[in-house]
Amino acid sequence: MANISSAATGDWNATSSWSGGAVPVAGDLVTILSGHNVTLTQDQPTGAVVINSGGTLTGGGFKLTLNDNAGTTFIFSNVGTISGNLDIDITGGSADRPINEVGTGSIRNLTINNTQTYNLHANLSLSGNLTLTTGTLTTVNSGGTNNSLTVAGVVTNNGTLTLNGSTVNLGSTSAEAGDFQGSGTFNLDTSTINFHTASSANFTPDTSANFDTNTSTLNLIGLDSSTRAHNFTFASGNLHNVTTSRGTGSGTHIDKLNGNSTITGNLTVGANSKFSSGTRVFTVNGDVSVTGELDCDDSDKPMTFGSLTINSGGTYIATSGTTTITSEKSSSGFAWYNVSGTFTHNNGNVEFNDNASHIRENTFYDLNINCNNSGGNIQWRDASGNTLTVANDLTITSGTLKRETVTDTLTVTADVNIAANGTLGQTTDTGANNFGSLTI
Repeated sequence: MANISSAATGDWNATSSWSGGAVPVAGDLVTILSGHNVTLTQDQPTGAVVINSGGTLTGGGFKLTLNDNAGTTFIFSNVGTISGNLDIDITGGSADRPINEVGTGSIRNLTINNTQTYNLHANLSLSGNLTLTTGTLTTVNSGGTNNSLTVAGVVTNNGTLTLNGSTVNLGSTSAEAGDFQGSGTFNLDTSTINFHTASSANFTPDTSANFDTNTSTLNLIGLDSSTRAHNFTFASGNLHNVTTSRGTGSGTHIDKLNGNSTITGNLTVGANSKFSSGTRVFTVNGDVSVTGELDCDDSDKPMTFGSLTINSGGTYIATSGTTTITSEKSSSGFAWYNVSGTFTHNNGNVEFNDNASHIRENTFYDLNINCNNSGGNIQWRDASGNTLTVANDLTITSGTLKRETVTDTLTVTADVNIAANGTLGQTTDTGANNFGSLTI
């Protein structure tokens, strides 16, 4: 292994470009000095590369294969300029090395095919693809700084991708990313991933992938009105917070599940966007907030939400099976809050499991109150008017269902069934009760 510095501007494979006239080979430490512009004319092997301030490396669409060099801190460092398309393939070495990109220009495609850990010493922007065949890429540097990561193309992780508390931009506000895929380990931690999607960009890590998401957020930002099918089902772990929103362009973009999925945090469906469960079993442990549309695609598969808020202009098209609500949103105190949106019950059942919740809605189809204990208390408030309607059956398995406005009329078109641990109403009610039948 040798330490080789540039001697003049010229092609990489020209002896006149290098001090001592030796063209770098695998294992060498290469330094491009200020005032020199070295141009790749073919794929080249080397050890590590440093571009000093004032120096330029012109990629020419070719690849540098790096196999490490213990003589430098960085496996790749650009303090000068990258010109044109430069690909980097890290294939060897016996020690962890940072990647340092603080100059101008950017790497196009970065591939890590080595079992070591490579951290970002500074923010990293790739104009092409990021591929981890093996090894680890982490966005935090040795000083504990979370650096941003931008990838314009495809992210393929079959190693370990650790995002810490970084902001990750996949694609941009004007251009979609490539697919986010792979069967490796995804340590998302507290990161925020902005995934700009159009007709061909999907979040599809393999079902054999492992996810550690902590409190991370995946923002699905639609750039057109097409449909994307995403995979949120993994060998271990689940996504935490997921949001959908409209980016540039017009129309409604659709994000659709292609497998049974659980979100451990919150789901937020923004205006002019649609989230479809795609006839899958779907669970959100936290709060669901809908300003666009949440659609179960005429499915009878069960949906389970911590709480549900249907904002003004929002729509929830329910499963024809059961939507289960398990808690209330702490900021509103409501388990189900229809602000002034649209609830399409689809002849489905809505079940409330929480012990102390508030409901704001005018009409359910089948309604089941099944509190965790008989002392549970569910208060129902109309969204408008003065009538609370169950279009089919009302079942109170455990706990109490009562009006929040005691003068409201309660109408149940079919059967009311009150189990041994159930209670309907309160002694202060003055509103009328209209039932198809009543079984206590």
